[in-house]
Amino acid sequence: MYVPLPAQLLKEAGLALGDRLSIEVRDGVIELRRLPDTAASSMALALALRAETHMAYRRALNTYLPIPPDATEHAIHELIEAGFSASHLQALCDQGKILPAMQERVIPLKTLVSRCKESQSLSLEESDRLFRLVHVIGKRLPNPS
Repeated sequence: MYVPLPAQLLKEAGLALGDRLSIEVRDGVIELRRLPDTAASSMALALALRAETHMAYRRALNTYLPIPPDATEHAIHELIEAGFSASHLQALCDQGKILPAMQERVIPLKTLVSRCKESQSLSLEESDRLFRLVHVIGKRLPNPS
C-alpha cells in the first residue's frame, strides 16, 4: 500500500521519500517503523557469502597444493610454472584425495613413480592439469579435510 506522508513528518521521523515502513496501530496511535532495505541487506549478505565461499575455496586449494590462501593470481601462476612436486601428487593419491583415474589425467602412473624416485617436479603442462583438477575439487568441496 502506498501512503503519502507530509514532508515535515518524514523529516521529523528521520525518514526519506521511498523508505519502506511498517504501520501498526497500538492503543489508537499509529506507529511507523522503517523496514530494512532488503535489496541493500541482500547485497551485503551476498557479498559476505561470496567472500566466505572464496576463502573456503582458497583453503581447499591449500589443502591439496602448496598454495597459500592469500596467494595472488600471479603467485599461483608462478607456482604452476615452477612445477608442483611429483611426490606431492603421489601423497594426494596415497591419501585418497585424488583417485587413480584422475591421477592418470594429470600424469601416467609409470611416469609419476619415476619422477618421485628422482625427486623431480611435474612439467608445466602436468602442473597445470593438476591445478585445474584441484580447482574443480576445491569448488565442489570447499572444506576437504
